Amino acid sequence: MEFPDDIDIAAGSSADADSNGVPDECQPVYVDASASGAGDGSDWGNAISDLNLALQNARAGDEIWVAQGVYYPGNGSDRNASFELVDGVKIYGGFSGAETTREQRDWETNVTILSGDIGVIDDSTDNVYHVVYSGETVHGAVLDGFTIQDGKANGAGSDGQGGGWYNDGGTVEVSWCKFINNTGDYGGAIYNYRGESRVNTCYIPGERSERIRWWYLRRWCRWWVGVEQLPDLCQQVY
Repeated sequence: MEFPDDIDIAAGSSADADSNGVPDECQPVYVDASASGAGDGSDWGNAISDLNLALQNARAGDEIWVAQGVYYPGNGSDRNASFELVDGVKIYGGFSGAETTREQRDWETNVTILSGDIGVIDDSTDNVYHVVYSGETVHGAVLDGFTIQDGKANGAGSDGQGGGWYNDGGTVEVSWCKFINNTGDYGGAIYNYRGESRVNTCYIPGERSERIRWWYLRRWCRWWVGVEQLPDLCQQVY
């Protein structure tokens, strides 16, 4: 696949509404929980405030830039709600809400939280089963620069697996993320089933599981892990 560039702008086959030399179809989608503009995701001033809405409208090749703040996959009592990753879509957190390039973000300073603490805040009994979910149709997705927290996988079957992230056959790269306060019967932070994914430079401080500490990998998976910022008790990665 060839992506449009400045040659397409010159030829008139791609629009460049803001005259920045980048075709409109290659612009990132902007998300900011505190945004109050048009909500079309066209820039920071008009960012979409709901990350799940941005994901529902995303298509392969899109980048979603997410500003600091707390984002919930739903509200009320639907514990099945998740941030569902999309085939070929890359999601980046750690923005202040003023950046013009991805390199300007700082994910440690501009903390961007994906929280499963829906319903009554600080009451884990109504938290979602999986904060992030990726299915077998998801390939080439990226999740980068987030704190993923408060998932509670205590249900039946797959709802007891992967409180932070449940990967059901997808191919995903997760980088510069923290998994905090997630629990599950299997894989409090991560449960990977049939997927070929990669975790890079993430912090997972001993998430609690009833049977397996923080990760669970089904044996027929291929799993590449390059985790660098873990306490010693979490260096059990194969």
